Formats: sequence, structure tokens, C-alpha cells
Amino acid sequence: MINNKKTLLVNEGLSDNVGDQALCSGMYRALIDIGLEVEKADFSLRSKLDAYQDSVVKNKRFMSFKKLRENLFFITPGLIYSLYYVLKRYKNLIEIFEKQFDFLIIGGGQLVLSNRRFVFLLLCWFLIGKIKKSKIFLISVGIGEKFTWLEKNILKYVLKRVDGLYVRDSMSAENCHKNFKIKPSYCPDSAFYLFNFESSFSLSPTFKERKEAIVAPVDYLVFLRYREELKRSGIVFDFSCVEDYYQYWVFIINEQLKKGRVVRLCGTTYDDSKLAAILKDNFFKDNVDVVLLGYVGSFESYLSAALDAAVIISGRMHALILGMVAGAKVSPFYVSKKIIGFFDEYHDKCVPSLKKEIHEVLRDIYDKGA
Repeated sequence: MINNKKTLLVNEGLSDNVGDQALCSGMYRALIDIGLEVEKADFSLRSKLDAYQDSVVKNKRFMSFKKLRENLFFITPGLIYSLYYVLKRYKNLIEIFEKQFDFLIIGGGQLVLSNRRFVFLLLCWFLIGKIKKSKIFLISVGIGEKFTWLEKNILKYVLKRVDGLYVRDSMSAENCHKNFKIKPSYCPDSAFYLFNFESSFSLSPTFKERKEAIVAPVDYLVFLRYREELKRSGIVFDFSCVEDYYQYWVFIINEQLKKGRVVRLCGTTYDDSKLAAILKDNFFKDNVDVVLLGYVGSFESYLSAALDAAVIISGRMHALILGMVAGAKVSPFYVSKKIIGFFDEYHDKCVPSLKKEIHEVLRDIYDKGA
């Protein structure tokens, strides 16, 4: 019987990223709704929610050391750093091994990406599932575009041996086939399952009554990380420095003010919220129609604000998804190919239908695997 099956849900639910929290909660609720007993574990082996920490200005010597240390990944290849990271959290691993579960679910919106720690951690979770003789599924995951030779081979080994691989969009399916010669199945991003998750939805204003805009800018370093990727996709932003980047967001805010909207500035990560504060303090300090929400802290807080918004502008995928869940129009800032893929996949989709599809996919998985 399905309701006797225990499931361990693994994703980045203890990240400071509100999107990670949303997809974790969405998948958890979806699994509970089909009658499962579910426990949660953090993919990165955290034991508590990431706490806020101010960034420390790093000198060039430190940054050079960090770059050298990261490059050791390709020499060693990365095992020293990755093993050190995991072994530091051995108590969390012991707790996981003590759990009993029939299914190990990784994802909900997790991105399979080129990252030293991520690849090794995915391998660890795969081995844990095999040792525990559990069914292993990656569900609603995204697949990145490029991987190193080592990453590609580790991921190919894992992905070919799991019991099911379900990606969240067509771009991820293409990347999966291109990199690993695997044809995955499809399941929408689990954050869509949060549609109508509490009574406050029925109390929210109709779209015509909404007079606010949420602007959730993306940290400049994130933009720099994906700039070359965007160029290959034909999207070029003419930002020669961080000040140009600030001016771009100032323009976006002013456009919303011209439409008579109150603009709420927020960040769905700590670093994004710092940019929101810079924009408010340096360009709109005395403007009462630009309100700084800062770091929203949880997806519930973000959704609460989104329920009053006519439009949401962001380069964070789950800031946009939660906007769709709340019934707002969404306007993406194309900070990466992931955002392009998201908007192509979902911009014209019906959110209640996506929620229903997630339920049906999960029900089918468990009916076949029970």
C-alpha cells in the first residue's frame, strides 16, 4: 500500500534562497497529499536554515588563494575539498543512515549543475539510497548546459542508474540528452504546487485592484557569472560596470512608478536583498512609493507580498514562479539561460493545471514503485 511507504525528500530546503525553500515545501505537500510518510533532509547536509552573515571584503591575496584552491578540483580532482566538506558533517550523515525509507526523492526544482560540491554530494546521496536499498528518483530537476569531463561522467553514472529522472522544462531535457544521452520524463517545478495553499488566496485582491509592483533584483555577481552564457544565447547587456547595472534597475523601478504603482523592493537571497537596499538608499531614499522589504526570509512572506502585486520583475526563477502562483503578471530579467528556459516553458501555462500535473506524476511514480 502506498500509505505504508516512507519517503526521504532531499533538496536545498535549508538554503537562504527563498526559491529553494518554496520548491522544498511544494514537493513535501505534494507527497503528503498522495498519502505518504515524508521526512526531509538537506542536500548540502545543513542541520539548520542558513543564517544571515554580512559579506566580508576579501583582499586580492585571499581571492587568489581561493581561485587556486578551486582549480585544484581539476587536479585532484576535487575529492579532497568535497570529502572534507562531507566529513565535516559526519553527524548529519549518521542521522540519515539511521533513518528507514523506501523512496529517496531528490529535487522539486533542484538544478543539476556544474559545481564541485554538488556533483560529489549527488553521488553521496545516490550511494546512500543504494545502500539502503531504496528506490531513487530525481523529480522536477533542471539540467545545466556545460560540465567538466569528470562531472559529466559522474553524473552520467548516477543518472543512468536511478529509478526515474523527471526534468522541469524542455531545455533541461535537451541538456540531459546532449550531455548524458538520457531521455528524461517531465514533471513541472514543484513550487507550482503551492497554488492556493492557504486561505489568504481567497482574500487577495483581484488583478484589476492590484496597484503594486514587486522588483526583486539579482546580485551583480550572479549577472557576471552568467554573462558569457547569455552572450552565446544572443542576449547582450551593455553594462561596463556595477553602476551601469544599478542604473538598469533604477530604470525598471521608474517605469513602474510612471504607471502609478507602489514598488516593493526585495531580495529572495541575502545578497539580492543588499542590492535592493542599495537601490533604495542611493536612488529612492525619499520616495515613499518605493518601499524596501529587504530579505523576505521565507516563501510565505514573499507570497504574502506577491498577492498584492500586479507585476513581478526578477531574474530569480522561483520569485517569478511564486508570482505566477499568486496570480501576478511576471516579467523576467534574463540573467541566465535557465530563466530563458523557464519563461519559454511556463509563461502561458495554467498554474492550477501544473499543480494537478505534479500530483498525477507523483501518484503514477508511487503506484508503479509501490
